[in-house]
Amino acid sequence: MSISILDTNVEKLKKDQLEALKEHFCKTLDDIKKLFLNGEYQKIFNKYLEYSAAGDGWGNENYFINFSWHKELDDADYDMDIYDILELASKLSDKKLEGSLK
Repeated sequence: MSISILDTNVEKLKKDQLEALKEHFCKTLDDIKKLFLNGEYQKIFNKYLEYSAAGDGWGNENYFINFSWHKELDDADYDMDIYDILELASKLSDKKLEGSLK
């Protein structure tokens, strides 16, 4: 007997995805903290930071921590900053974010 996609419990799937997101987010921060405390700044720069150009010639250019779990794809479409993580967590938990940064 095969399991049908129609038998998927959507609420359980959302809960499992939220837990995986929390684990990934915390692991990333824990790794950055460990590297920072050990003075391994270059490793943080190489592994976690992405460049964010202003794009319009007027805004600020900066770096951000990339929380993506698809870094091997080297595709900006998969980059995730902290706003993206909070937005996804909000959707998976049905807890609305108040205000807007974008």
